[in-house]
Amino acid sequence: MWDTLNLGLDNSNAHDTLALSIQSEGENGWVQWNIPWWKSNATAFDWLSLRIGQRAGTPAADISVQLLNYNVWSAPVNLSDFGPIAQPVTVCLETKGTGCFAGAPAMENMSTIHVPLSEFGFHNNVRAVRIRIDGESIDEEYLIDNLAFTD
Repeated sequence: MWDTLNLGLDNSNAHDTLALSIQSEGENGWVQWNIPWWKSNATAFDWLSLRIGQRAGTPAADISVQLLNYNVWSAPVNLSDFGPIAQPVTVCLETKGTGCFAGAPAMENMSTIHVPLSEFGFHNNVRAVRIRIDGESIDEEYLIDNLAFTD
């Protein structure tokens, strides 16, 4: 199950963004992004980067990512090996003392996980990126934003 979630206030702030909200209801749940053919050569990049957060509970350990290079899926790479999948931190944009003003807008701030592209093997013709949810990570809700190849 998936949906989009507005993490910002409006389009006037460069940090406003939409995130993908996903929840797996059974083993081998996944979400996939297809890569346009003209962007498929990722050899100039060092990392697969994404912002991910877990809405509640202890940090997930059973979320993995795979690349489809040509027509071959890489072995799953565990995201938590490269950083915790923790709950997003809510940041108040208007504060009073140690709390938010009543009705003040807040944004959910997530950390970024960087996975070395070398972990996936060949990445010279990446057709898709897939995030898999298994084990104890099932039935939790996750936010995913800014999936990108970076250097």
